[in-house]
This record gives sequence, C-alpha cells and structure tokens, in this order.
Amino acid sequence: MFRTPFHKFDRHNYGLAKTYFEGDDRLTIEVSRDDVEDEENAYQGWLSGLALLQLQETSDRLVDMKDEVAAKIDGYTGVDRGWSIKYDPDEETIAYHQAFAEIYAAGTPEAETFPDTARFNSRSFGSLKSTSVRQLGRVLHHVACATRLKATTPGLQLRNLLTIFARKEDIFKLWNSEENDPDWTRRIVDAMTLDANSAREIEAEFEIPVPYYIDIGKDFVLLPLFGGLLNPHAGMVHHLRRHYRKDWDRSTNSRERALRRELPSVFPSPRYRVPDRNTNLRRGDGSSITDIDAVILDDETGELALVQLKCFDIYGRSLKERDSRRKSILEANTWVEKVTKWVAGRSSRDVARAIGLKGGGDSPPEIVVLTRRTMMFTRETGYDKRAHWFSWPRLVAERTAQPYATLRELFASHSSAPTDRNQTGAQRKTRYDLYGLQVEILEVSQFRDEGNIA
Repeated sequence: MFRTPFHKFDRHNYGLAKTYFEGDDRLTIEVSRDDVEDEENAYQGWLSGLALLQLQETSDRLVDMKDEVAAKIDGYTGVDRGWSIKYDPDEETIAYHQAFAEIYAAGTPEAETFPDTARFNSRSFGSLKSTSVRQLGRVLHHVACATRLKATTPGLQLRNLLTIFARKEDIFKLWNSEENDPDWTRRIVDAMTLDANSAREIEAEFEIPVPYYIDIGKDFVLLPLFGGLLNPHAGMVHHLRRHYRKDWDRSTNSRERALRRELPSVFPSPRYRVPDRNTNLRRGDGSSITDIDAVILDDETGELALVQLKCFDIYGRSLKERDSRRKSILEANTWVEKVTKWVAGRSSRDVARAIGLKGGGDSPPEIVVLTRRTMMFTRETGYDKRAHWFSWPRLVAERTAQPYATLRELFASHSSAPTDRNQTGAQRKTRYDLYGLQVEILEVSQFRDEGNIA
C-alpha cells in the first residue's frame, strides 16, 4: 500500500556530540537533549506534516494508480546477467514517481532555506529544489523496480539490486537531455556527488553525507539510495553554502522578508494588521535606536507586538555550528534591552503612533523574538525574560490550538524564557561508563537570574 513518508530523516533529531581531546586522541560522547529542545523538534515535525496535507489529493491519486504502475514495472523490468537489474521505463511511470517524490520531499526543512526566488549562479533556489526532487523521483522509481523484481523473481538478492553503478558519461547525457546546458549539468552532478574533496568537507563539519552519486574512479559512480531517502535537499543545500558563498550571503536577507510575509497566515486580516516592511525606533532627536523587523497590530483588542526575526542557517551535528546559532539567538537580548528602554511605559497606542500606525490600545506592547527554526537549546537559560521567545513552528502550532486567543494570551501560553533549576554556581556531575573507562563531567551553572542578561 502506498504510504506517505511521515518518517523522513530529521537532521535535528540527534543528541549533542561533545568532543574531548587528550594529546592526539579524540573521544566523542553523545548526550541527550533536554525536554525543551526535544519539544522544539516535535513542533518542527508537526509543521512539516502540514506541508504533506496540502498534497493529499495527489497522494490519493497515486494510491488509485498503484496497481496499474506495478503492472507496468513488472512489464519492463528484468534480470541482468543473472543477478542484477535492468529496466526501460515509460514516461507515465516516471511521472508517477516524480509526483511521489514531491510528496516525499514536502516539509523538508532544507527546502525552506531560502525563498524560491533566491539566485545561485543565475539559477533560482526553486529550480534547484526541483532538480533534487527529479533525482529523488529516479531513486524512488529504482526502489520500486528493485523491490518488484525481488518479489517476482526467486533467488535474487535485494542488496545486488538497490545500489548500482553507472558511467559518468551516461549521467551527464541524462542531465544534458533535461537541462540543455553542459556547464550547468556539470555543476548539478558536482553538487550531487560525494567524492574525496566533499567527503573531507563533510567530515570536518561533523555532517552526514547525503549524495545521489558516489565517485568510484575516473569513469564510474555509484547510485546509492540513502541520499534521497534520508533527505532529498540537504546535499544540494550544503553544496550551495560551500561553493556559492557570495550568493548564499546575499540571499540571507530575503529570509526575514519571507518570514514577515508568512505572519498574516497566522494573524490574518481584517482583525490583524502586519505591515510588509520593517520599521525603525528613533530617539527624540531623530537618531536611530534599533530596527523592528515586524509589527502585529490587533485592531479588535488594540494589542501590539514588536517582533525581531532570526532566520539563521540550519545546523546539523557540528557543535561549532550549533553554538553559533545559539549565540545568534542570544544576541537578541541586546535588542530586547533597547526596545524595553524605548517603550518605557508607553501604551500600544503610543507605540503604534510613533511607528506610523493608527490604532492600538492602553496595554503595553508585547516584545517578541521569533526564529524560523529552533529557538530553545539544551540547558540554555540566558533569554531576557522581558520578551517572548518563540520559534515559527511553535507559533503556528499554538495559533492552531488557540485560533481566537489575543496576542497577550497567545504569547503568554508558552513559558518562553526557561530558567535554570540549579542555584547560581551550582555544580552538576554526569558520569559515563565507556567499556571500562569512567568519564565524569562537571558542569557549573553560570545562570544569573536578572531582568536582563547581556
């Protein structure tokens, strides 16, 4: 039976890898995330599931076609050299698996790294995602052919059917027939191939390789399945970041605009107003204090929210990358401090007027820090409590659960500035037994329970 793949690989669903060095020896210990960070990951998974619901009609159509497609596959798939696989697919079956790939890839976090219009070497990010999905369609078609052949032909070993090799010149011909651009074909194949150079880069970043091709010499590549089945977009996204850094950095500004344009889906008109622009807080002499990335005004209650948006790169297993995201979020404390001092008892009506909006009520504005992805990090407690700290997946989930809540009720529904349960300076010991080696890690809480933490 056709199944929608809700169980796709989640790059965030890992423990934290702590690495220790002693001389030339390296020891890596995996420790569990806490409940707060696990909850963040669960919200991301829930939001990804919503993307699949939009493709339900396509999914139902593919279910109805399943038996017909299976018969076609049986008709053109055969045994090669007594142990391998060969097939000559038709266009209809390929289109079926391309549609299947669209469903499989839906909700993948990397697919939303940039808006579709972002450009990388003259190609849009949307077209690059489509390229990955096309290749995933080929992977899913091959899996279908291999499993059908194994089911209908006794004596074959599935391990001989799933991973196959191909000549590089054939791979280039295939892509040239679709792209009609030899230079871009080379770039596509490079982006999808794991070779010695990219393997070193991935290992240095503690990442997981997710290639569509594995280089095995001058003339051949292997076609593995795990690249697409683990994550259809991760390999392409990582390649863009490593090899198109100028385009990558230039495109990062578009992330905040894209997230601001998504806010009306959670706070729709006519009740809410969400201006499609950022604004600036200024002192009495006209000098700038700080930017406000987004504003939400509830015309029914008069409540107002001032929002800073944080849209950083997705991180994987690298502690360095993870710590960079954590620090990036905590930099918002400076923003919270500036906004809080500027508000200084002003009502939402006063603040709305100051930033060029009509309306607002007597209550003070809500101060919100909103991230596109993960907000909470294990044992991180340095969030300024004068603000609400939300991830986009959590916000969408909370709004879905409370569609009529006011801004104040919605943001107050989540204890968004976790505190450390330990006393200041308290020590915590964690002990690991590793095949006769006992490792004891001593952690000292540096949390300061203050209204503002720089």
